[in-house]
Amino acid sequence: MCMTEQSFARPAAFVFLDDVRETFLRMFSQNDIQRAIAHSLQKSFEKVLREKMQHYNSSREEIDKVALLEKNVRSYSEEIIQANGFFIFLNERTDRTKIWEDRFDGTKSRELKNRV
Repeated sequence: MCMTEQSFARPAAFVFLDDVRETFLRMFSQNDIQRAIAHSLQKSFEKVLREKMQHYNSSREEIDKVALLEKNVRSYSEEIIQANGFFIFLNERTDRTKIWEDRFDGTKSRELKNRV
């Protein structure tokens, strides 16, 4: 959970949380986290958390830009994934068309033309 002032950009708050989470997971092993008693890791992480808070509060403008950039990258990645799915669909349709084309060779088309 993260509380900020209204002027602090929401995406920047999520960048902060991601940074804190990654730092926490680098500092402590999974075993440390599982065996920790309530607030036992607080002393060793308190200084790091304070430094991160100061950093994110002092450089809001850059962090807002980074957060906006990350948001745009996520949006573009989703669009690329959707486009990739569409291209796969088109490729499958083309393959099916080729199969029907092979089945419906020139002799069958002449037979159909003569019937009509």
